[in-house]
Order: sequence, then structure tokens, then C-alpha cells
Amino acid sequence: MVAIAEIHGKSPYTTSEDFLTADVFGAFRYLPAESGIIGFLRSIAGIEEIIPEPDAGRTGTETTATFHFWPLGRTREPDVLVELQVNGALYHVLVEAKYLSGPSDLDLQEVEQEEEDPILVGNQLADQLRELAVGEYTVWQDGTRAQLKRLASRCEHRMLLYLTAHPARPDGELARSAELAPDQAHRLYWASWYHVYDYLQANRAALAAFPYHRIVHDLLALLTRKQFGAFEGVRPPPFIDLRGAAGSFWTDRRNPLPPFYGITHPPPLTLAPDGGRFWQDRLAAQG
Repeated sequence: MVAIAEIHGKSPYTTSEDFLTADVFGAFRYLPAESGIIGFLRSIAGIEEIIPEPDAGRTGTETTATFHFWPLGRTREPDVLVELQVNGALYHVLVEAKYLSGPSDLDLQEVEQEEEDPILVGNQLADQLRELAVGEYTVWQDGTRAQLKRLASRCEHRMLLYLTAHPARPDGELARSAELAPDQAHRLYWASWYHVYDYLQANRAALAAFPYHRIVHDLLALLTRKQFGAFEGVRPPPFIDLRGAAGSFWTDRRNPLPPFYGITHPPPLTLAPDGGRFWQDRLAAQG
């Protein structure tokens, strides 16, 4: 994993959002679906109303999560397509992840549609929302992106997650996308990398089994290095026992400093002509 190199200060790809996305969602791929990617997605406001909690006692169904990295839609290439099988139903979550950049927007252009009103294309999130409704992607298989995948999920079970480094919700970017794709705006959700950290930190006990605890540990270390860790308060300095430290600064000073009595005026100088030089014989002249 590239994360191991970055945690130890050996990676040259510290500013790459693709490597950050691959590290985090690649690790999610190896975690249990219920407490891993499904639990994380359900922790995002609004998504828990669509994706149900997996029913472990339900017979005849299996909870699965399949990850497709950098699938290609008609015009856009999102970062991850997650296919979930939960309680007998199919769900698809498209992830557009950002780190140090914003949306890859283009100049808006009006495009005619058959039997429909023209649309404005060029906004990355709006374009991906429309492509998600169509549900056709070319995905990677055996090192080649050539396999056509048609989403078999119901339209109401498809979501676009905008994952960014913002500490607060980027309402302007989300509103702009919703304005350009009003019919699909209900599919758009947002979360931050801080939220990824918080979810993993809060669920360490549920992922304590080997090797999951090591995966979570590395992810938390990576996100902390990226400064996405939560503020945990100010810790007091360690206690230092100075008893018996003779000659130390704070205790048992052998030569204490003289007390401070303030600033006094300098003595007056008599500058009357005396025939002597300025710096020499001055004292003799005054005497």
C-alpha cells in the first residue's frame, strides 16, 4: 500500500487525490462490508434512509460490496463505483473524491436531447448525476478497461457521494450542481475525509479482529498525517521531578540573580570646554 510509504515519510505522492482515494477505498475493500463501507455510507446524513442496516439473521441473502475504481461513464470518470448487496436489494454509490482541488468543471455548453429540453453540460457533479441515472459504465477487468457494466439497481437506489477535504459542507458547489441537474439533485450527498477518520475511530472495537485492526490503524495514521484527524484537546506537559536537582534553573540556584529595582536615570555629564579630548581626560577635567 502507498499508505505505508507515506506514513513513514517515503512517498512522493503526498498531494495525489488518486492515491489517497485508492488507499482509503482499497482498504475498505478488505474490511467486512457491514462494519466497513456499508457502515461508513450509512453514517452519512440521508444515506441511512436509503441503504438499510444489514440483517444478519435474514436467510437466503448475502451482504456484499464490490468496488470498481475509475469507471468511465459517457463523458466523466468518477473515482469509485461501489456496488452493494444488502438484504436482497442492490445499491450503487458513485464516489467523486477530492483532496487539494475542487470539481473539474468545464465551460458550460448546451446540449440538445431527443424529445427533452436542452441541458447544460460541463459541471462535473451535474454530469455524473445524469450519467448515474443512465447507469452505463465501462469498468476495468484484468488490467483493461473494456467491460461494459449496466447498473441493475433501481433508480432510487443510486447515489453520488462528493467526498472532499472541506471541514464544512461546500454548499456553493453542491447548489451549483443541483441547479444544473435539478431532476437528479436528490441523489447527491456529501462527506469529508474528516468524517472517514471519525467513523473509523468510532468503530475500532467492531474492527478489532486480525487483520482488520491493522488496516484501520494504518488508515487512521494516514488520515492523521493528512491532518484529517479530529481535535482531541490540549494535553498537559509531562511532569518533571526537579527535587534534588542542585544548581538547576528553578530550584537550589547557587548564585541567585540580583533583584530588579527598576530603571534609573544615568548620571549627568558636564560637557563644558575643558581643553581635553571627548573620550579621554574627561574624568580628570571634571575632577
